[in-house]
Amino acid sequence: AGEWFSPSAVCRAIQLLHAEGACAGWGLSVLLYDASDGDNTIYKAPARRMLQEGAVVLLMPVRLGMHTIDPSYMPKVSPILGIPQSLGFVGGHPNSAHYFVATQGSQALYLD
Repeated sequence: AGEWFSPSAVCRAIQLLHAEGACAGWGLSVLLYDASDGDNTIYKAPARRMLQEGAVVLLMPVRLGMHTIDPSYMPKVSPILGIPQSLGFVGGHPNSAHYFVATQGSQALYLD
């Protein structure tokens, strides 16, 4: 078994790796929405500039429920997972991580 990291920690690590050149030559930008920084904003101008330059990975660490996904979030999550360019999302808790890749009806499909 490996070590579990919170979604916020993983997003910050990906952003740091990108900033240090780990994705150099990929034509890829990383945009992190980090609610813990107090700003809680993704600004249109920088996001548009990134999109004009190439692919953008948008990282948004959010909680969708305490122990399971709150059903009220599914109508909001389903369209995002339906976008062909969507990479899905990661969630879980210590010693249990899930990679959500699609939805079927009101159910989220994930890899454990």
